[in-house]
Amino acid sequence: HGFGREYFVGGDTYEGMYFNGGMQGKGTYIFSNGRKHVGSYHNGKRNGFGIAYFTKDRYEGNFKDDEFHGVGTYFYDSGDVSTAEYILGKKSGLGMYLFKSGEKYVGEYSNNQRNGLGIYYGKNGNIVSEGIWKDGEFVSSKVVPTNIINKATSLTSSQKSATKSEPSSNTDFVKRCQDLGILHGSPDFALCLRSLKK
Repeated sequence: HGFGREYFVGGDTYEGMYFNGGMQGKGTYIFSNGRKHVGSYHNGKRNGFGIAYFTKDRYEGNFKDDEFHGVGTYFYDSGDVSTAEYILGKKSGLGMYLFKSGEKYVGEYSNNQRNGLGIYYGKNGNIVSEGIWKDGEFVSSKVVPTNIINKATSLTSSQKSATKSEPSSNTDFVKRCQDLGILHGSPDFALCLRSLKK
């Protein structure tokens, strides 16, 4: 209960806040395969804002019970970037997918694919396809309402920066403990400082 660091048999580690024995509050979970999650936990699962680092890709956004849920931005190793609304791990709602080439799709999604109304733009901003999409394919022309485009392009997930390097001074340790949401001067804060300095 409070701040702690846990080492699991399979090689995973967790460092952060606990509540009555379960991961709750801010923390960092590092998987044995190198993947990492930095963010909020509730009832032992990723809930709230977090950053998930995969082998080469990265997701920054909201979670619910370990799944992407709410608005989030996915950064692909290819250079593509997708910002969308998610429901339990799948793009469902509005979103925008920007290709490294400069092309982009703006519109509706469901079941992780382009479904509904949307516009596909070419590299120079010209409209290539505008209308109805089904399972990722363009099926028929139709004027897409401006409000859909405006809402899709204005989606933002709070971009919080994860700790990019290990602390090297006492000031860094203090900041890291504060970033975990631990009250300065509390017994948990002292425990956090001692644990990080080891």
